[in-house]
Amino acid sequence: MTSLKPFFGLILPSHKDRHGRLLEPLTYPHGISSENWERFKLYSSRTKHLVITLDESPSIHPPWLLYLSKSSEHHAPLFPALQSLHLMSLNDLAIFTAYSALPTIHSLRVELGVVTMGQHTKDACLALVISARERARNLKDVEITHFPNCEVISSLSTLQSLTSLSLTISNAMTADSLKCLEQLTLLEYLNIRQKHAPHDPQDNGFQFPSPSGLAAPTSQASSLPNLRILVVEAPGKTQFLVATHLSPRFLETVRMNVINDDFDDDCRHIALVSFSAAAHMKRSKQLNSLIIRWDNASFKPETSVTLQSNVEYTDPKHFLTNLSSLRNITQLKVLGVRWFPLDIVLRMLKILPSLQSLKELQFLSQPATMDELILPPLSALEDIARHNPLLEVLSINLDTSIIPPFPNHFISTHNLRVMCLFPFKLRRGTTPFPKGETSRLAHYIDGLFPKLESVTKHWSETSKKAYDAWVEVGKMLVCYDVAIINATWCEFDARDFSVKEFNVINEAPHVADPLNDLASRIAAGALHDSDERCDAAKCHPETRVAVQGEIYSWIVHSDPDPAQKMGKIKWVTGPAGTGKSAIMGSVADTCKQNGVLAVTFFFASYASPDRRRKTAFIPTLAYQLAEHLPAVKDPLAQAIRDRPLLFKKNLRVQMEALILTPLRQVAIESKVPGVVLIDGVDECEAEQYFDSHVTPVSPRAGESIERTKDRDQLEILEALREAALDPAFPFRIVIASRPERIFREFFNNESHKSSFAPTLTLDEKYNPNADIILFLQAKFGEIRRRYNLGLSWPSPEILTVLLDQASGQFIYAATVIRYITTSRHGNPHTLLDQVLKVKPSLGINPFSHLDGFYTHILQSAPNPILAVKWLWILKGDLPPGGLNFFMSMGSNPAAFLVNLLLQTDDGDAEYVLGDLHSLIDVPPSDDFDTPYRPYHKSFVQSSFGAGFSISVRTKVYRHAVR
Repeated sequence: MTSLKPFFGLILPSHKDRHGRLLEPLTYPHGISSENWERFKLYSSRTKHLVITLDESPSIHPPWLLYLSKSSEHHAPLFPALQSLHLMSLNDLAIFTAYSALPTIHSLRVELGVVTMGQHTKDACLALVISARERARNLKDVEITHFPNCEVISSLSTLQSLTSLSLTISNAMTADSLKCLEQLTLLEYLNIRQKHAPHDPQDNGFQFPSPSGLAAPTSQASSLPNLRILVVEAPGKTQFLVATHLSPRFLETVRMNVINDDFDDDCRHIALVSFSAAAHMKRSKQLNSLIIRWDNASFKPETSVTLQSNVEYTDPKHFLTNLSSLRNITQLKVLGVRWFPLDIVLRMLKILPSLQSLKELQFLSQPATMDELILPPLSALEDIARHNPLLEVLSINLDTSIIPPFPNHFISTHNLRVMCLFPFKLRRGTTPFPKGETSRLAHYIDGLFPKLESVTKHWSETSKKAYDAWVEVGKMLVCYDVAIINATWCEFDARDFSVKEFNVINEAPHVADPLNDLASRIAAGALHDSDERCDAAKCHPETRVAVQGEIYSWIVHSDPDPAQKMGKIKWVTGPAGTGKSAIMGSVADTCKQNGVLAVTFFFASYASPDRRRKTAFIPTLAYQLAEHLPAVKDPLAQAIRDRPLLFKKNLRVQMEALILTPLRQVAIESKVPGVVLIDGVDECEAEQYFDSHVTPVSPRAGESIERTKDRDQLEILEALREAALDPAFPFRIVIASRPERIFREFFNNESHKSSFAPTLTLDEKYNPNADIILFLQAKFGEIRRRYNLGLSWPSPEILTVLLDQASGQFIYAATVIRYITTSRHGNPHTLLDQVLKVKPSLGINPFSHLDGFYTHILQSAPNPILAVKWLWILKGDLPPGGLNFFMSMGSNPAAFLVNLLLQTDDGDAEYVLGDLHSLIDVPPSDDFDTPYRPYHKSFVQSSFGAGFSISVRTKVYRHAVR
């Protein structure tokens, strides 16, 4: 920071506050006189975050301070833009600056060391807080370190605007201080940290009440009603006081770190106080994060304390039992106890099914002696897999010496990503995983948690046996991406333990809010009016009118003769770039305006992942269906509640459970049928269910189980056809896609004909040239008005050239307009000339967007390189002097002759070009006269050809002359 250098003798390096914001350091000023006072005010007016450091320079002379405070500008603060102030000293400069800045600052931090806590400092701190009470208007965040006494805290309680308060104290918190804090009704964050201070001989220490004298939290009215986060790092006394005096209602996060103190050596009392506090906080139904850590504390089974006549805290048991009421909790960490007895761990595992929102669980402890080391069986993981479907991170101690058989007929789709497994239990003289058992362990864990990314094993090699054992474990860990090994080697006698002692809970998991769960799984960007599609192409006014009219007419007009009623599915297809998505978007808008739009889904290969895959397809349809027909909400919610793993089923099962079954349970009265619009199914990518870095192989040797996009696209089509055939499904379905092989075969299947209405193909029948010229004229008119160009630009001849190059494809015209309106390489005249001439020497390609579009389609072919080789020959771009015979057949030889020359085996042409029907008109196999005809002239002239090396051209030439 250099802005204050002219006025201060010592400029320290920039500081950062606890939020990472830069702070300008300020020490005692030197030489502030009437000459540079205005300059100083100018610099200070720009400072937003300021720290005043401790400095040993003499204080400013009091008369000078008096002069500044009583100057004519005293009503204007020295730092009018200041947002946060960090005081590391309470000298005259600090007090004066703070007093001036209090009306504007949002954050105040006072950080005082023990050495600065003289009486003068205490008085200054109290004066500052009192001034804040009188002058602060926007103060939200206060942090005071090492000093706040009762008077300071009492004054802080009058700052009704505070939303965040952090206090680091050196002496124990008092009940009176906590009572003062209850007045801060807007407080959302409270952090109380108690540092160890030298023992005060006048303090006889805090004596914990005897076990029978501990009082349970009272059901008093809620204090701090807006508190969301509570952090308490303090000895047992302060923990106890916080638990018994504060009663927040909507806590979201609790962190309690119990520190052993000098006042009482009985750690059991500390633990009990902590449990009492935690149980008290549990009354908050909004709690979503509970982190409790006990340092140097242990629990003994015989310890039982009665806090009220009907409430018993028996170590952690009561605390764990009450956890089941925390329906919204997502993070639970119970750490630091030397050891939890087995019955405590089992009780913890029993309540897990009730914590349906839980995403992270840590329940860890370390044994005091090896004799205490008795763990739950590994089979506990099965119940977690069944009853906690949202869990993503799990850390727990389990007995891994016995690997149970994998449960029959159990198919898990659990979301667990990281598991920290503590395999402590060993038989004396054995390894943690006997040789030959590692593959069984891997199979067991992987079957329960198929999405596992990381398995963390806590162990460290301190003996030869440990090393040998982990050589075997290493073979198992290759199944996962990450493996971390760091803990201690243990050997001890096995205890008598039987799996039958563990009560398996077979209750179905409870979904707290099924419709919210559904909403979290949809592809919001796939909706026609989503924010992600805000700039998606739509039909220009007065264009594509006939196509839109035909589609809309089919949607809303019932067939006059029910006996002649056609199918409920209509396929809209056409070559790439004909504007299918724009048409579907415009039809969706029209249907929305007229109240007949039920559901939309716009796939897109360039968009967010959930729009590129099938995973969110049915949930998105079901969510929109519930909005369109509110009557289906209840049966839909019940379907999700009954089958929480439904979203992991295949599309046919999801369609039946989430859409068809709810529709059968409600009566739908509608004179005008609704419509389901699905666009771009050909852009749906394959959903893989394994590590993308490893190509899986099925049990049958050499057989790959990698899914292809064709399989997923066909699954979508089949699910929609089954819905259309169901009498309960009242909607018509419009599907738009390119004419790729999978779609041609599906919609031309004779056995499916009754399901489909006549296909709408975007061809010359709809006179696209008239719409393209209308679009170009309108867009060039906008450009002329923007740049004040003459009405003669562009000339009719240029429009004719552009229309010819478009070949009936809207994407060419749209690309031209996009380039002219967005490029910074020249004015519209120059840019249009570049489009018409495409000068490679300029290093500018106006059609780079179009080239990428073509490349994406080419890459969808089964063998893109071979497809490009064929296209080179079809284009006639061959090495000079070569292949005279092929060229002698004319510029457009029949496709039949081209196949004879280029096919190595029958069917090669369909294999190579079958997925390129959106770019090339491929004649039927029994047509001996029609040539291959590219739909796009721009595709023939595309720069994709220049991107391939001469070696590829040579290979094409050699292939053709064989």
